[in-house]
Amino acid sequence: MDIERISEILDEAEIKPETRERVRTLIDELRRVLSDYDIDRIRDILASGGQLFPGMGQDGSMVVIPGDGPGHCAPIVLAIAKGKDGRSRYGLPNVMRAVRAHLIHCFEIAEVVILLTDRWDPDLMKESEGDFYAYGSRSRGRKALIPIVSWKRQITTYDWP
Repeated sequence: MDIERISEILDEAEIKPETRERVRTLIDELRRVLSDYDIDRIRDILASGGQLFPGMGQDGSMVVIPGDGPGHCAPIVLAIAKGKDGRSRYGLPNVMRAVRAHLIHCFEIAEVVILLTDRWDPDLMKESEGDFYAYGSRSRGRKALIPIVSWKRQITTYDWP
């Protein structure tokens, strides 16, 4: 995973320093956790109220999609998607719809979306591309999306859009 590229993405979006530091901590924790668990297990632990990231979430700095429900806003959004099935709540298309809705609801608070998924398919992301391009090009209130793909214990970061 290219930590320098992630730092550049955060810098380009002018993300607040305290949020940048929390994102770096979360990325380090994701690396650690992904060496022990797959995406399904991570999602299940977080959805059941379990903790995988010490200090994150309890301090109000992170929200998990799907999982935390409506009304909870935080600077960091961890979106977890598995597969491409548009009918599954956990499939990439539905998770991205939930992320877009969340960003509308939490526009003033949400700064960074980390998308943890098992596949990178630009065709599945087309529906969300215009919204994220607009979020990334704003003069104020920019949002950063960092797609992280975990496949067979390999972690890759993608630029998008």
